[in-house]
Amino acid sequence: MITLAQYLKDHSANAAVSDLITTVTEVGKTISQLLQRGALADILGEAGNQNVQGEEQKKHDVLANNMFLEELGQNSHCDGVASEEIDKA
Repeated sequence: MITLAQYLKDHSANAAVSDLITTVTEVGKTISQLLQRGALADILGEAGNQNVQGEEQKKHDVLANNMFLEELGQNSHCDGVASEEIDKA
């Protein structure tokens, strides 16, 4: 079996895109691990806020959004992020 990192190394012509894909993948894996823990990770239920569409935010949505913002914000190849969880662009 080939890993995503190895595939990107062998097949991607653009290192910046590979780096962004790797960042998103790593955050996704961390979110998946937290979701598997559910209530033990205290990520279930309402967050007490609304998103830009007026929907009640869930704790796991806010957590995932914050994780993506933090990690992508540290990635030098990411110039900006948009999210329905953020009401100001």
